[in-house]
Amino acid sequence: MRVVDSWTGGRADALRQAFRMTVEDFAEKLGVSSRAVAYWRQRPEMVQKPERQAMLDTALERAPDSVKVRFGMLTSQGSGTMSVRIEGTSPALATMPPFKPANSADVSEADARNVIAWVESTNTSDDAISYFAQAIARTAEEHASLPPTMLLAKVQQLHDMIRALLEGGRQRQRQTSELLRLDAEILAHLCQLLGDLHRDQAAFAYAQASVALASEAGASAAAAFSAQTQIARWRGRYAEAADLAAQGLKRSPPAPLRTLLAYQEADAAAISGQVRRARSVLERADAMDDSPTSYSAWSCPPARRTLFRMGVALNLGDPHEALRQAAEAESIWQRERSRAFGTWAHFQIATAKAHIMLASADGAIQEVEPVLDLPCAYRISTLVANMATLDALLLGKRFKNSRQVVSLRERLRQFSDGPLDQANVEDS
Repeated sequence: MRVVDSWTGGRADALRQAFRMTVEDFAEKLGVSSRAVAYWRQRPEMVQKPERQAMLDTALERAPDSVKVRFGMLTSQGSGTMSVRIEGTSPALATMPPFKPANSADVSEADARNVIAWVESTNTSDDAISYFAQAIARTAEEHASLPPTMLLAKVQQLHDMIRALLEGGRQRQRQTSELLRLDAEILAHLCQLLGDLHRDQAAFAYAQASVALASEAGASAAAAFSAQTQIARWRGRYAEAADLAAQGLKRSPPAPLRTLLAYQEADAAAISGQVRRARSVLERADAMDDSPTSYSAWSCPPARRTLFRMGVALNLGDPHEALRQAAEAESIWQRERSRAFGTWAHFQIATAKAHIMLASADGAIQEVEPVLDLPCAYRISTLVANMATLDALLLGKRFKNSRQVVSLRERLRQFSDGPLDQANVEDS
């Protein structure tokens, strides 16, 4: 549990800031007057009365983890001492003494203690790092079900918090490595989110930063390559996408991400015309039995595997195999549509493509209509790009005089215009 040795006016106001409350709101939360809270800001060195000390202890103890992390960061940025510590750990965590090499006059027990205190000094805690790890994993899982505009601010905030700690430069070595690894994963997620919003320049800049941080931490940079693979794939740079996925596979990714990268490489290789490579990589991907059942930005559960197999089949000119795969996966989407809107939408579009390749406009319309009703916030750039490939298939001569197809193509254009207009505004 986080504790404070002595509550001063400055530390009390830091807790208010950590809660992100106004003076009035914080006063109401504690049951004190607004004048008292304002006075704490004016007199940061003032030591609180015992009853106020207990009140603030309780507020901190009951605070959410995110508030505790922000409070620790705010108090660690003070004037040389760190007022927050973790019970059960060394009291040296509360200070940041300068490290001075010993000379013949300093060789003593006190000097040895000073060295230990310097080694153990930190502006973070294992609790805070654990909080970040859990929050990052949670946002990766939310990637499947929430639109990127909703996740972007949350992921950016996590990056800002970790960056503030790293720039403070006051962690133990293992903590620094762990923070670098976590921030590398966050930046890879930012890359993917920005790609979904068609902000490619910023996306690739974050990918490069993610690779650099992962390298510094001695961690895998595979997530950044997976994110770049997706962007390249949906911008029509298929050979590049396949090579990026292959590079990611060489970066020792964890099992779920390894499976995802293998399918990404197979799909991109197939559409770029590398038939032998696509079949070989697909065979290896299918042999991987370590895929999780939960959705994440970095996982490939069974339904997502089916989507990649359908993509390879379509790109190799086998719509019958794609429809067979779709039939097997239909029952999955009856219960999982809300859990992974993007994968479900791509599944519907892929099934529609198979029907078009078999000259069935009715079948295609039936599959793609539910996707056309998605709210604008869910029309990510990958879906817009996939709709464009569907539209290209409808240009065939056999559909030239079909009123149904003309109407469908108009709806496809309307589906794509909104997100692209917004992307152009953001880029400008």
